[in-house]
Amino acid sequence: MELTARFEKLMGSFSVGTFEPWLAWIDWISGLDAEVENTKNDFDEFLERVVQDHTDGSGDKNDFVHVLLAIQREEHRV
Repeated sequence: MELTARFEKLMGSFSVGTFEPWLAWIDWISGLDAEVENTKNDFDEFLERVVQDHTDGSGDKNDFVHVLLAIQREEHRV
């Protein structure tokens, strides 16, 4: 839940550098760039754990991640 809250906060943030690239340094000084990077890394770790749980066999066999992994395995066989 904390990770989702951080993501929602970032989605509502205003990035000066997006609209005026020459002012992108403001995003760095304000800490926005670091917060985006940290949140991205935390989401990546979370999703890696979800995939790992499913490849280890401990995840639910009837969920969306299982279906996506099955499609990926089929594509590798072709």
